[in-house]
Amino acid sequence: METINPVKQKTRRDSGIELLKIVGILLIILSHVIQTLQMKSGDVPYSDYVIDTSVATQSVRVLILHFLSFSGQFGNWLFFLCSAWFLTDSKYSKKNKITFLIINVWLVSFIILFVATILRPEIIGIKIIIQCLFPTIWSNNWYLTAYILIYAAHPFLNIIINKLPQHSLFALSATMITIYTGINFLKDSFFSSKIIVWIAVYFAVAYVKRYMPGFSDNLKANIVLFTVALFCHIALIMATNFVGLRVSAFSNQMNHWLNISNPMLITMAAALFNIMRNIHFTSRAINYTSGLSLLIYIIHENILVRTYFRPFLWHFIYNHYGYNHLFALTFAYTAGIFAVSAVLAAVYSLTIEKAVIKISDSLTALISKIYHKIEAAVMKIH
Repeated sequence: METINPVKQKTRRDSGIELLKIVGILLIILSHVIQTLQMKSGDVPYSDYVIDTSVATQSVRVLILHFLSFSGQFGNWLFFLCSAWFLTDSKYSKKNKITFLIINVWLVSFIILFVATILRPEIIGIKIIIQCLFPTIWSNNWYLTAYILIYAAHPFLNIIINKLPQHSLFALSATMITIYTGINFLKDSFFSSKIIVWIAVYFAVAYVKRYMPGFSDNLKANIVLFTVALFCHIALIMATNFVGLRVSAFSNQMNHWLNISNPMLITMAAALFNIMRNIHFTSRAINYTSGLSLLIYIIHENILVRTYFRPFLWHFIYNHYGYNHLFALTFAYTAGIFAVSAVLAAVYSLTIEKAVIKISDSLTALISKIYHKIEAAVMKIH
């Protein structure tokens, strides 16, 4: 999820891409809301609200809920592609941006821990304190930890891209895509990880941007591509459910395709990104809301919020309203989480984040100074 220093960023992107990022964060929140509904939490004493979508079902409602649970992976790919498209042209990473990201993640985590300690001290143990105080190391928000690593590494990836001729870049991209979003999608193998899958797609994005501009700018082609990928995704889930209802060994495999390597979701995200990239308009409200996406993400997906608050809210909804209007409740829940997180993000951005920018600049300068001294000392060793 790309974040932009709100003070130092002077240029604005088209609002088509910024709108896509807002859609992405809404899809991610929707997915997290549904994940809470799907799985029992071992940290709360109740599970009456849970609806298991991991097994084959004849319930249309449960099947639709399962389809919606893919929205998070789709939203994550939208954010990654928005970042990768621009990073492939970058020659260096801004060290103060990395520090800025890490401090923001830590500070939001600490603030929520502090508030929770006052309001609900009984849920605060040693483990949760350590996780909250070291959120990046513990990957409490996996996307941000992964993004920081990719952002730091992207100049070196770009060196590889720039030095490879077209046929070699195609071979590299095609091989990695085949292995890590093809074979690995069917069976987890070849020592895959989120970072490796991202790098595979990063190389593919670089190839398409450099050598396939006609296709990436073709609205009709990308609409067709999105439609075909969506149809294939729906067909795969329906087929899995159909087989699961008839073969007991496959009855609990509905979540098998819910992974980062899903080529249909990647293709859909790429096609939608190309579509929105070619829709040009400007909206200050959209650009501003999009600029809060990092904070909205780390607030709503904070480890304390997802572990205790979201299950409690579903438990409350189930016991007071029931599930007769489940989808309306799910979308209202999502909208509410988004609205509250956006307000808190705006307040944080207008107040605390200004100090974070200054701190990150100073800390980055200090770290760079120490690093260069170490580098100079090591270089003298023969």
